[in-house]
Amino acid sequence: MPRYFFNVYKDLPEKRAHGRMLLIVASLAFSSLAQSDDNHGLSRGGDPHQVSISGLSSGGAMALQYAVAHSGSIIGVGSVAGPAWYCAEGDLAHAMQVCMKGQGTVQPKTDLARQFAAAGKIDSLCGNTTSALKHSFVFQSKDDEVLNPRSGQANVDFLAALTGVAPKVDRGAAMTAAQTPVMASSRPTAPTRAAAKERLYLSVWGRR
Repeated sequence: MPRYFFNVYKDLPEKRAHGRMLLIVASLAFSSLAQSDDNHGLSRGGDPHQVSISGLSSGGAMALQYAVAHSGSIIGVGSVAGPAWYCAEGDLAHAMQVCMKGQGTVQPKTDLARQFAAAGKIDSLCGNTTSALKHSFVFQSKDDEVLNPRSGQANVDFLAALTGVAPKVDRGAAMTAAQTPVMASSRPTAPTRAAAKERLYLSVWGRR
Protein backbone atom coordinates (compact mmCIF):
# COMPACT_ATOMS: atom_id res chain seq x y z
CA MET A 1 0.00 0.00 0.00
CA PRO A 2 1.23 3.57 -0.61
CA ARG A 3 3.22 4.70 2.40
CA TYR A 4 2.02 8.27 2.06
CA PHE A 5 -1.51 7.18 2.92
CA PHE A 6 -0.87 4.50 5.52
CA ASN A 7 2.48 5.38 7.10
CA VAL A 8 0.75 6.66 10.26
CA TYR A 9 0.46 3.01 11.29
CA LYS A 10 4.02 2.01 10.43
CA ASP A 11 5.23 1.86 14.02
CA LEU A 12 2.06 0.42 15.54
CA PRO A 13 2.18 -3.31 16.43
CA GLU A 14 -1.60 -3.55 16.09
CA LYS A 15 -1.63 -2.17 12.51
CA ARG A 16 -2.67 -5.52 10.95
CA ALA A 17 -5.58 -5.87 13.33
CA HIS A 18 -6.58 -2.29 12.61
CA GLY A 19 -6.38 -2.95 8.89
CA ARG A 20 -8.63 -6.00 9.13
CA MET A 21 -11.09 -4.11 11.29
CA LEU A 22 -11.22 -1.21 8.85
CA LEU A 23 -11.93 -3.59 5.98
CA ILE A 24 -14.71 -5.25 7.96
CA VAL A 25 -16.24 -1.92 8.93
CA ALA A 26 -16.01 -0.65 5.35
CA SER A 27 -17.63 -3.81 4.02
CA LEU A 28 -20.47 -3.54 6.51
CA ALA A 29 -20.93 0.14 5.75
CA PHE A 30 -21.19 -0.37 2.01
CA SER A 31 -23.36 -3.48 2.27
CA SER A 32 -25.88 -1.69 4.50
CA LEU A 33 -25.70 1.73 2.84
CA ALA A 34 -29.29 1.57 1.61
CA GLN A 35 -30.53 0.98 5.15
CA SER A 36 -28.20 3.40 6.93
CA ASP A 37 -30.07 6.63 6.19
CA ASP A 38 -33.46 6.82 7.90
CA ASN A 39 -33.86 10.56 7.14
CA HIS A 40 -33.62 11.47 10.82
CA GLY A 41 -29.94 12.38 11.02
CA LEU A 42 -29.21 15.18 13.50
CA SER A 43 -32.83 15.23 14.66
CA ARG A 44 -31.77 12.62 17.23
CA GLY A 45 -30.16 15.35 19.29
CA GLY A 46 -27.18 16.69 17.38
CA ASP A 47 -26.98 20.42 16.76
CA PRO A 48 -26.62 21.13 13.02
CA HIS A 49 -25.15 24.52 13.90
CA GLN A 50 -22.26 22.97 15.89
CA VAL A 51 -20.66 20.67 13.32
CA SER A 52 -16.89 20.61 12.84
CA ILE A 53 -14.54 18.34 10.92
CA SER A 54 -10.89 17.40 11.39
CA GLY A 55 -8.43 14.90 9.99
CA LEU A 56 -4.91 13.50 10.16
CA SER A 57 -2.54 13.42 7.14
CA SER A 58 -4.64 12.70 4.03
CA GLY A 59 -7.66 13.03 6.30
CA GLY A 60 -6.58 16.60 6.96
CA ALA A 61 -6.82 17.29 3.23
CA MET A 62 -10.33 15.84 3.15
CA ALA A 63 -11.34 17.86 6.20
CA LEU A 64 -10.19 21.10 4.59
CA GLN A 65 -11.88 20.29 1.29
CA TYR A 66 -15.18 19.51 3.00
CA ALA A 67 -15.08 22.48 5.38
CA VAL A 68 -14.31 24.97 2.61
CA ALA A 69 -16.97 23.50 0.31
CA HIS A 70 -19.58 23.65 3.10
CA SER A 71 -18.34 26.73 4.95
CA GLY A 72 -21.88 27.96 5.43
CA SER A 73 -22.71 25.09 7.79
CA ILE A 74 -19.36 23.77 9.11
CA ILE A 75 -18.13 25.91 12.01
CA GLY A 76 -14.68 24.41 12.63
CA VAL A 77 -11.90 22.53 10.86
CA GLY A 78 -8.67 20.92 12.04
CA SER A 79 -5.75 19.68 9.95
CA VAL A 80 -3.04 17.58 11.59
CA ALA A 81 -0.01 17.06 9.33
CA GLY A 82 -2.17 17.58 6.26
CA PRO A 83 -1.30 19.08 2.86
CA ALA A 84 -2.28 22.58 1.83
CA TRP A 85 -5.80 23.17 0.49
CA TYR A 86 -6.01 22.32 -3.23
CA CYS A 87 -2.26 21.71 -3.31
CA ALA A 88 -2.45 18.91 -5.90
CA GLU A 89 -4.46 21.03 -8.36
CA GLY A 90 -6.03 17.83 -9.68
CA ASP A 91 -2.70 16.53 -10.93
CA LEU A 92 -1.04 13.39 -9.50
CA ALA A 93 2.49 14.37 -10.57
CA HIS A 94 2.07 17.78 -8.94
CA ALA A 95 0.78 16.12 -5.78
CA MET A 96 3.79 13.79 -5.59
CA GLN A 97 6.49 16.31 -6.49
CA VAL A 98 5.26 19.51 -4.84
CA CYS A 99 2.86 18.49 -2.07
CA MET A 100 4.73 15.38 -0.95
CA LYS A 101 8.42 15.76 -1.83
CA GLY A 102 8.63 19.50 -1.44
CA GLN A 103 10.12 20.23 -4.87
CA GLY A 104 8.43 23.58 -5.17
CA THR A 105 6.71 26.31 -3.23
CA VAL A 106 3.26 25.71 -1.79
CA GLN A 107 1.11 28.81 -1.91
CA PRO A 108 -2.26 29.47 -0.25
CA LYS A 109 -5.01 29.41 -2.87
CA THR A 110 -7.46 31.83 -1.26
CA ASP A 111 -8.30 33.55 -4.55
CA LEU A 112 -9.17 30.21 -6.13
CA ALA A 113 -11.54 29.36 -3.29
CA ARG A 114 -13.24 32.72 -3.77
CA GLN A 115 -13.55 32.03 -7.50
CA PHE A 116 -15.18 28.68 -6.75
CA ALA A 117 -17.61 30.41 -4.38
CA ALA A 118 -18.48 33.09 -6.93
CA ALA A 119 -19.15 30.38 -9.52
CA GLY A 120 -21.43 28.50 -7.14
CA LYS A 121 -19.12 25.47 -6.92
CA ILE A 122 -18.85 25.77 -3.13
CA ASP A 123 -20.78 27.69 -0.45
CA SER A 124 -20.95 31.42 -1.05
CA LEU A 125 -18.71 33.83 0.82
CA CYS A 126 -20.05 36.98 2.43
CA GLY A 127 -17.52 39.76 2.01
CA ASN A 128 -14.98 37.22 0.69
CA THR A 129 -14.94 35.35 4.01
CA THR A 130 -16.78 32.28 5.28
CA SER A 131 -20.04 32.74 7.16
CA ALA A 132 -20.06 29.82 9.63
CA LEU A 133 -16.49 28.54 9.41
CA LYS A 134 -14.62 30.61 12.00
CA HIS A 135 -12.71 28.03 14.10
CA SER A 136 -9.61 26.36 12.67
CA PHE A 137 -6.54 24.50 13.87
CA VAL A 138 -3.34 23.59 11.99
CA PHE A 139 -0.66 21.21 13.22
CA GLN A 140 2.47 20.95 11.08
CA SER A 141 5.94 19.94 12.25
CA LYS A 142 9.05 21.20 10.49
CA ASP A 143 10.39 17.67 10.88
CA ASP A 144 7.60 16.09 8.83
CA GLU A 145 9.28 13.57 6.52
CA VAL A 146 6.36 13.18 4.13
CA LEU A 147 4.77 16.52 3.32
CA ASN A 148 6.23 19.69 1.90
CA PRO A 149 7.30 21.62 5.02
CA ARG A 150 5.62 24.77 3.64
CA SER A 151 2.19 23.12 3.71
CA GLY A 152 1.44 24.16 7.27
CA GLN A 153 2.10 27.85 6.71
CA ALA A 154 0.13 27.76 3.46
CA ASN A 155 -2.87 26.41 5.37
CA VAL A 156 -2.43 28.99 8.12
CA ASP A 157 -2.40 31.85 5.61
CA PHE A 158 -5.26 30.33 3.62
CA LEU A 159 -7.56 29.85 6.61
CA ALA A 160 -6.76 33.25 8.08
CA ALA A 161 -7.66 34.99 4.81
CA LEU A 162 -10.72 32.86 4.02
CA THR A 163 -12.32 32.81 7.48
CA GLY A 164 -11.18 36.23 8.65
CA VAL A 165 -9.92 34.65 11.87
CA ALA A 166 -6.36 33.46 12.47
CA PRO A 167 -6.25 29.69 13.06
CA LYS A 168 -4.73 28.19 16.17
CA VAL A 169 -1.36 26.74 15.23
CA ASP A 170 0.81 24.01 16.72
CA ARG A 171 4.22 23.54 15.15
CA GLY A 172 5.16 20.56 17.29
CA ALA A 173 7.26 22.39 19.87
CA ALA A 174 4.73 22.72 22.68
CA MET A 175 5.86 19.68 24.70
CA THR A 176 8.83 19.47 27.07
CA ALA A 177 12.12 17.91 26.02
CA ALA A 178 11.37 14.87 28.21
CA GLN A 179 8.22 14.13 26.23
CA THR A 180 7.90 12.57 22.81
CA PRO A 181 6.67 15.06 20.19
CA VAL A 182 3.12 14.46 19.03
CA MET A 183 4.22 14.49 15.40
CA ALA A 184 7.94 14.23 14.70
CA SER A 185 6.88 13.11 11.23
CA SER A 186 3.60 11.75 9.92
CA ARG A 187 4.08 8.52 11.91
CA PRO A 188 2.70 8.99 15.45
CA THR A 189 2.87 6.09 17.86
CA ALA A 190 -0.21 4.95 19.76
CA PRO A 191 0.28 7.27 22.80
CA THR A 192 1.18 10.31 20.67
CA ARG A 193 -1.75 9.71 18.35
CA ALA A 194 -4.10 10.11 21.33
CA ALA A 195 -2.19 13.22 22.45
CA ALA A 196 -2.56 14.75 18.98
CA LYS A 197 -6.33 14.30 19.12
CA GLU A 198 -6.48 15.82 22.60
CA ARG A 199 -4.41 18.84 21.61
CA LEU A 200 -6.46 19.39 18.47
CA TYR A 201 -9.75 19.35 20.40
CA LEU A 202 -8.54 21.64 23.16
CA SER A 203 -6.91 24.05 20.69
CA VAL A 204 -10.07 24.43 18.62
CA TRP A 205 -12.66 24.48 21.39
CA GLY A 206 -10.71 25.34 24.55
CA ARG A 207 -12.56 22.75 26.62
CA ARG A 208 -13.22 19.02 26.88
